[in-house]
Amino acid sequence: IKYVGLFDGTLHRFQLDGILSTDLGNMESDLFVDFNKDYTNANYKGDVLLNDFELGALLNDSLGVGAINLNGEIEGSGFALDSMNTTLKVNIDDFVYQDYNYKDIKIDGLLNQGVFLGELKLKDPNASIDFDGKVDFVGDSPEYDFTMLIDTIDLEKLNLTTEPLRLHAKMDMNFSGKNVNDFDGSMNLTEIYVSNGIDSLA
Repeated sequence: IKYVGLFDGTLHRFQLDGILSTDLGNMESDLFVDFNKDYTNANYKGDVLLNDFELGALLNDSLGVGAINLNGEIEGSGFALDSMNTTLKVNIDDFVYQDYNYKDIKIDGLLNQGVFLGELKLKDPNASIDFDGKVDFVGDSPEYDFTMLIDTIDLEKLNLTTEPLRLHAKMDMNFSGKNVNDFDGSMNLTEIYVSNGIDSLA
């Protein structure tokens, strides 16, 4: 690990303006951090940029997550998912999942104690999605309340299927549950279009 840049302040309260180089990739920051006395929490505000950062390796992920390039603004407190209270404005230039390089993802919202409230827009040539709503990641039964327009998804080109399959739909969701067996709530699907390149359903 190598850091080149400015460190201004004390060990508890400081400004970071520089580049952190690791085996996983590079992180540039212009970030103010204010830790509490025992380093269990901190307030922070600033800009972060990741260059070819191997997110999957960091998370010890086996689902096919790869490198990510992003720049974002963050302001808030906390590091653990269930204690964070942070506003996010993130532009993801590209992000690898299942050997497909997704382009142009924008996230604008609030992550508060494991609950995300905001917008996600994906404008990739093979996946165009507009999400607006809330997702609760914590608790025994995750909760979802959102609308999402799936303008176009080509699952074959995204390496999610081995056969041609394209989807379009509008979703209005308000439910809880970890899987279909404990689903509780409502799901409304409209404007549905499905095509396998030969037949289509609308």
